[in-house]
Amino acid sequence: MQIERLVQMVFYIINHGHVTARELSDYFNVSTRTIYRDINILTIAGIPVLSAKGTGGGISLIEGYTIDRSLLSKEEQQSVFQGLQILQAAKYPNAEMALSKISAVFRNARDS
Repeated sequence: MQIERLVQMVFYIINHGHVTARELSDYFNVSTRTIYRDINILTIAGIPVLSAKGTGGGISLIEGYTIDRSLLSKEEQQSVFQGLQILQAAKYPNAEMALSKISAVFRNARDS
């Protein structure tokens, strides 16, 4: 469960750009302390997570951090993204989560 949450957390941060620990704890239904532990694990694993305290602070990834999306062409990425949107609209189980992940990975595919 923790590994899945860690992966989902990276995708969530990529999608949203800048988030708070409270936002992540609400989304993943865990304590903010758990989120801080997870951020520490991600940092140790080499994920470039940035965090800042106070007003305007929060959690983000280093500018320009992306996940390799070269496996599929831009057209293939667009097709996968559109297919998941259709599944999401049809309330297909887990389509929302898959769309969130793919959206982060194929960020440019949805802009076409």
